[in-house]
Amino acid sequence: MSTYAKVVPSFDLVIFGATGDLALRKLLPALFRRHADGQIPDNSRIFGVAREGIDADTFRQRADVALRRSIGEDVALAERIPTFLPMLGYHALDATGDRGWDALASEFANDEKRERVFYLSTSPSIYVDICQRLRRHGLITPDTRVVIEKPIGHDLASANAINDAVGSVFAEQQIYRIDHYLAKEMAQNIITFRARNAMFAQLWSKEHIEKIDVIALESISIEGRAAFYEQTGALRDIVQGHLLQLLALTILPLPEDDTFSWDSLPDRRLEALQWLQPADPAWPWALSALAVGATRVVAPDEDATAAPDRPWAVAAASA
Repeated sequence: MSTYAKVVPSFDLVIFGATGDLALRKLLPALFRRHADGQIPDNSRIFGVAREGIDADTFRQRADVALRRSIGEDVALAERIPTFLPMLGYHALDATGDRGWDALASEFANDEKRERVFYLSTSPSIYVDICQRLRRHGLITPDTRVVIEKPIGHDLASANAINDAVGSVFAEQQIYRIDHYLAKEMAQNIITFRARNAMFAQLWSKEHIEKIDVIALESISIEGRAAFYEQTGALRDIVQGHLLQLLALTILPLPEDDTFSWDSLPDRRLEALQWLQPADPAWPWALSALAVGATRVVAPDEDATAAPDRPWAVAAASA
């Protein structure tokens, strides 16, 4: 066990969309590594939920393949897979209908005191249906949490509608909105690097930075995500979502002393995003920069045209 791994109480986790790319390539491998590190008790339960009519054994077989692919040649981790797989279960159900919900609810008949997490690794278009059916089948307790993945909706109006509807089922402190990109060690280290590295902390300013490039290089194709990308699009998923979040971590304001609190991070990210302005073709470099999604970082009280020394932020996605 790692010295920094905190053992959590036993819990139940339900992953909706469990046969999809995100669950098999990211979520299950991450959970497995937490279990291998001794952080997750053996009596915790992880249920996969999806439309596909497979049984639990088939789901475990798919998870086995996904886990071995993710760990590569790590023999020590491979030896831990058989201890993790028995924690997995599976239920086929219709997120927008009634099929399968009673069977899922029966799994929790006697476990009201355990922390219960529902992770919605699905299209945002069915977030509301799932949440309403969780309530209808009595699956929500005071210790229940729901995790919803970005992008939440396809525009401001749909995002507000989803947030309002989910908020009518869950209290705000029960809702976790997540961008899995921000869980990457590299992303989390940006803040630590900025705040704790004395040399770079002094240089991390508009006086010393001319341009910021945020580049995502992926070696995989859309894999099984064709339906997701047809609805969401790579620009909204990668640039508007992942890369702008990384940009926000890069430019958000940090206190000059040691008073920074991680709880303040969402507000600081929002403040940083509010500084951004779309590139204007009249500005230098703008025509080429617009092709990959450029913005100029301008504080709210500044005029962009009068601030030629303000750094550019260029977000580019590459497959």
